[in-house]
Amino acid sequence: MALIACPECTAQVSDHAPACPHCGYPFTGIRHAGLPAVVETDPRQPIFEERITEFVLRGYRVVSRTETTAQLVRPKVFSFFWATAWFLVCGVGVLVYLFWYASKRDEVLYLSIEDPYIQRLFAMRMGHTSPAWTCARCGAGGSPHAFDCARCGASRPTGRNR
Repeated sequence: MALIACPECTAQVSDHAPACPHCGYPFTGIRHAGLPAVVETDPRQPIFEERITEFVLRGYRVVSRTETTAQLVRPKVFSFFWATAWFLVCGVGVLVYLFWYASKRDEVLYLSIEDPYIQRLFAMRMGHTSPAWTCARCGAGGSPHAFDCARCGASRPTGRNR
């Protein structure tokens, strides 16, 4: 165990401390004294990235992004084809289409790593197609990642219980 200088307040701090006890500066992800940084990643992250890529390929743009959430927007598109079709069908079609277009809004989509679709894809890729365990007390199916029954609160059994 070695002492290092805090980059924020220059106080001497243990290299195993998660944050500086003097100023609160977090050491997460920083390399101290030649030790590799510990970076925890969510195993669902690749599926989340794939999902974002799918929407980007469909014409959405990423507006904001964090590790677990993303906001995507698909801008509205003016169609001369539909404007011409409206004009030919009813002489004032252009005005109708322009009013419709002006009232239309961009389509906004919010994605989260907690999205049920991403959860289901993750479970399928991990080989979990049915409940990983069933509660002995109430018979409810348990998620492979849950340690307690969601219905009655009973603890998860140690082995696979079907």
